[in-house]
Amino acid sequence: VNKTLPRPGITTLLFLSVALLPAPRSAAQAPYSVAPPEKDNTPAAQLKSFTIDKRFEVNLFADETMGIANPICFRWDAGGRLWVLCTWAYPQLKPGEPADDKLMILEDTTGDGRADRVSTFADGLNMPTGFALGHGGAYIGNGPDLIHVSDSDGDGKADHREVLFSGFGTGDTHQNINSFAWTPGGELLFCQGLHCFSRVQTPWGIRRLDEHGSWRLRPLRRQLHSYRRSSGGGNPWGYAFGDWGEPFIKSNGGGISE
Repeated sequence: VNKTLPRPGITTLLFLSVALLPAPRSAAQAPYSVAPPEKDNTPAAQLKSFTIDKRFEVNLFADETMGIANPICFRWDAGGRLWVLCTWAYPQLKPGEPADDKLMILEDTTGDGRADRVSTFADGLNMPTGFALGHGGAYIGNGPDLIHVSDSDGDGKADHREVLFSGFGTGDTHQNINSFAWTPGGELLFCQGLHCFSRVQTPWGIRRLDEHGSWRLRPLRRQLHSYRRSSGGGNPWGYAFGDWGEPFIKSNGGGISE
């Protein structure tokens, strides 16, 4: 039996046409989300926004006017100078752009709590993500390399650079080797993140570490050890040591691991 479906009436067609049209947008409604207007971001304004325990005091030691930018990490030396590792290229270099990230030194020569002298200890670095002072200079995680830079003539600028190891993974720049920390026993620990796959040539053979984990270096012997998944989260960033020298590792989203 042939059955003919009823034709839609003019009212039905009009309803469908209206239903398929996008809802009208009010004149005041923006087509995308808009951030609130910029507020005063001067150091003085930022300090006023802090809630500070009465037992403490916060002051500005250095800012961009000193030439620093995107500070990754810092260390104090025995002379009270602040060493700061800076990267201008993060998260990646533009095509044809030369690598020129820096390890800088900030000093307070007047004792007023603010840096008044800045110098560059090492430049030409490529996406550095961690460093530690030691053995007359600094150990730096420099992209796929672990390098040591030192100053042989005492002018405050590194004039010797040695690639100690190469082959560390660089799957994602914020996961490169980082968080350099000396153990109480004189070994150098550092981390790598989830998407790093490392194959490092050493005098003791090739050392391998897939995904996130930790490295331990005995620098005078050039002996490197890897520890896979030494933390709960995917991107470990940070070491601290307990009373017995046991390392604690902080990772994103994974708590603290011992």
